[in-house]
Amino acid sequence: MSIQISFSKLEKEFMPQFRERINTSEDIIDVQKIFSYTIKEMLQKAFEKEGITINEENIALTSSAPYYTITINNHSINELWNTSDLKDILQRFAEVAHKRYIHLQKHLAKTKMKIRR
Repeated sequence: MSIQISFSKLEKEFMPQFRERINTSEDIIDVQKIFSYTIKEMLQKAFEKEGITINEENIALTSSAPYYTITINNHSINELWNTSDLKDILQRFAEVAHKRYIHLQKHLAKTKMKIRR
Protein backbone atom coordinates (compact mmCIF):
# COMPACT_ATOMS: atom_id res chain seq x y z
CA MET A 1 0.00 0.00 0.00
CA SER A 2 1.42 3.38 -1.01
CA ILE A 3 1.46 6.53 1.08
CA GLN A 4 -1.26 9.04 0.15
CA ILE A 5 -0.51 12.70 0.85
CA SER A 6 -3.44 15.05 1.42
CA PHE A 7 -3.61 18.72 0.58
CA SER A 8 -7.21 19.24 1.69
CA LYS A 9 -5.99 21.80 4.22
CA LEU A 10 -4.76 23.95 1.32
CA GLU A 11 -8.07 23.51 -0.46
CA LYS A 12 -9.95 24.74 2.61
CA GLU A 13 -7.58 27.69 2.88
CA PHE A 14 -7.88 28.82 -0.76
CA MET A 15 -11.42 27.81 -1.83
CA PRO A 16 -13.54 30.45 -0.01
CA GLN A 17 -11.60 33.41 -1.41
CA PHE A 18 -11.38 31.72 -4.81
CA ARG A 19 -15.17 31.25 -4.98
CA GLU A 20 -15.74 34.86 -3.95
CA ARG A 21 -13.34 36.20 -6.58
CA ILE A 22 -14.70 33.91 -9.31
CA ASN A 23 -18.32 34.78 -8.55
CA THR A 24 -17.59 38.49 -8.79
CA SER A 25 -15.50 38.23 -11.96
CA GLU A 26 -16.86 40.33 -14.78
CA ASP A 27 -15.45 38.64 -17.85
CA ILE A 28 -13.87 35.47 -19.16
CA ILE A 29 -10.33 36.83 -18.94
CA ASP A 30 -10.84 37.59 -15.23
CA VAL A 31 -11.91 33.99 -14.64
CA GLN A 32 -8.79 32.66 -16.35
CA LYS A 33 -6.50 35.03 -14.45
CA ILE A 34 -8.10 34.30 -11.07
CA PHE A 35 -7.86 30.56 -11.70
CA SER A 36 -4.21 30.69 -12.79
CA TYR A 37 -3.15 32.97 -9.96
CA THR A 38 -4.94 30.97 -7.24
CA ILE A 39 -3.65 27.61 -8.45
CA LYS A 40 -0.12 29.04 -8.73
CA GLU A 41 -0.26 30.29 -5.15
CA MET A 42 -1.66 27.01 -3.88
CA LEU A 43 0.93 24.91 -5.73
CA GLN A 44 3.75 27.18 -4.54
CA LYS A 45 2.63 26.43 -1.00
CA ALA A 46 2.26 22.70 -1.72
CA PHE A 47 5.74 22.47 -3.28
CA GLU A 48 7.39 24.80 -0.78
CA LYS A 49 9.81 22.14 0.47
CA GLU A 50 10.89 21.25 -3.06
CA GLY A 51 11.77 24.90 -3.79
CA ILE A 52 10.01 24.81 -7.14
CA THR A 53 8.86 28.03 -8.77
CA ILE A 54 5.58 27.92 -10.63
CA ASN A 55 4.43 30.64 -13.02
CA GLU A 56 0.88 31.57 -13.97
CA GLU A 57 1.80 30.79 -17.58
CA ASN A 58 2.19 27.12 -16.57
CA ILE A 59 -1.49 26.91 -15.61
CA ALA A 60 -4.45 27.27 -17.97
CA LEU A 61 -8.19 26.83 -17.81
CA THR A 62 -9.52 24.67 -20.67
CA SER A 63 -12.95 24.03 -22.14
CA SER A 64 -12.88 20.24 -21.79
CA ALA A 65 -12.51 18.01 -18.74
CA PRO A 66 -10.51 18.15 -16.51
CA TYR A 67 -10.84 21.88 -17.40
CA TYR A 68 -7.21 22.74 -16.68
CA THR A 69 -3.68 22.04 -17.86
CA ILE A 70 -0.43 22.35 -15.98
CA THR A 71 2.88 22.28 -17.80
CA ILE A 72 5.59 21.63 -15.24
CA ASN A 73 8.06 18.82 -15.74
CA ASN A 74 9.86 17.99 -12.56
CA HIS A 75 10.41 14.58 -11.02
CA SER A 76 9.52 15.76 -7.49
CA ILE A 77 6.27 17.30 -8.70
CA ASN A 78 5.32 14.25 -10.75
CA GLU A 79 5.89 11.96 -7.78
CA LEU A 80 3.92 14.17 -5.41
CA TRP A 81 1.22 14.60 -8.06
CA ASN A 82 0.75 10.83 -8.31
CA THR A 83 0.76 10.17 -4.56
CA SER A 84 -1.54 12.97 -3.42
CA ASP A 85 -5.03 14.36 -3.84
CA LEU A 86 -3.82 17.43 -5.77
CA LYS A 87 -5.43 16.25 -9.03
CA ASP A 88 -8.82 16.00 -7.35
CA ILE A 89 -8.45 19.36 -5.61
CA LEU A 90 -7.45 21.14 -8.81
CA GLN A 91 -10.36 19.44 -10.56
CA ARG A 92 -12.77 21.00 -8.06
CA PHE A 93 -11.23 24.47 -8.51
CA ALA A 94 -11.36 24.07 -12.28
CA GLU A 95 -15.03 23.03 -12.20
CA VAL A 96 -15.96 26.16 -10.23
CA ALA A 97 -14.06 28.36 -12.70
CA HIS A 98 -15.46 26.49 -15.71
CA LYS A 99 -19.07 27.01 -14.55
CA ARG A 100 -18.48 30.75 -14.20
CA TYR A 101 -16.72 30.80 -17.57
CA ILE A 102 -19.75 29.14 -19.22
CA HIS A 103 -22.12 31.54 -17.47
CA LEU A 104 -20.19 34.59 -18.65
CA GLN A 105 -19.93 33.18 -22.16
CA LYS A 106 -23.73 32.81 -22.34
CA HIS A 107 -24.17 36.40 -21.23
CA LEU A 108 -21.36 37.92 -23.27
CA ALA A 109 -23.41 40.92 -24.42
CA LYS A 110 -24.31 41.85 -20.83
CA THR A 111 -20.69 41.44 -19.78
CA LYS A 112 -19.48 43.81 -22.50
CA MET A 113 -22.09 46.44 -21.54
CA LYS A 114 -20.95 46.68 -17.91
CA ILE A 115 -19.46 50.00 -16.91
CA ARG A 116 -15.91 49.64 -15.63
CA ARG A 117 -14.81 51.89 -12.81
